[in-house]
Amino acid sequence: MGNNSVERWLQLDKMQLVSMFGSHQMKLKRKGPKKIGHGVRLFLSYAHQDQIVVKRLYSKLVESGFRPWMDIQQLRGGENWRVAIENAIRESDFFVLCLSPNSVGRRGFLQREIRAAMDRLLEFLERDIYFVPVRLLPCERPHEIHKYQTVDLFEPDGYQVLISSINEGVRRRQLDAP
Repeated sequence: MGNNSVERWLQLDKMQLVSMFGSHQMKLKRKGPKKIGHGVRLFLSYAHQDQIVVKRLYSKLVESGFRPWMDIQQLRGGENWRVAIENAIRESDFFVLCLSPNSVGRRGFLQREIRAAMDRLLEFLERDIYFVPVRLLPCERPHEIHKYQTVDLFEPDGYQVLISSINEGVRRRQLDAP
C-alpha cells in the first residue's frame, strides 16, 4: 500500500497537483496580501532513496512561497557539502525531517542532520515549532522523535497539514517578537 501511495503521487500531472494543493493556496490568498510563511526557510532532510518524492515536495513548497533548502538543489560543484549543510540547518527557520522505510533505522549523514537539528532546537522555546517530522509513507518513527507530532504527507490533506504547521510555527514566533 505504501509504495502505491508514492507511485500515485509521482504519476500525478500538473493539473492534478494544482487541484490537490491549489485550494489551500487560495485560502491563504484570501486572508491577506501576504502569506504568513512567505519566504520562510525550510531545511529538507531525507534519505537519498526518497529524492524524487522530496524534490516534488521542494517544488510545491517553492510554489507556495517558502524557501526550502535541499542538497541537490542548493549545493554547487566544489562546495564543502558538510559545511553547507550545517550552515543551512543553523540558518533554517524549520527543519523538515522526511521519513520513509528508506530513512528509518539507517546510519549515516541523515543521523548527523537530525542531531544538528536537535541541537538547534535547544535555542527555541518549548512551545515553538521548529522540528517537523513528515512521513512520506507509513513507517515507524525513530524513538528520539516520538514526542514531536508527525505530519503524514501520504494522507489526502497531508500537504495542507504541513503548511498549517509551518504557518502556526511562524505565528507563534511572531507573537513572542518584541
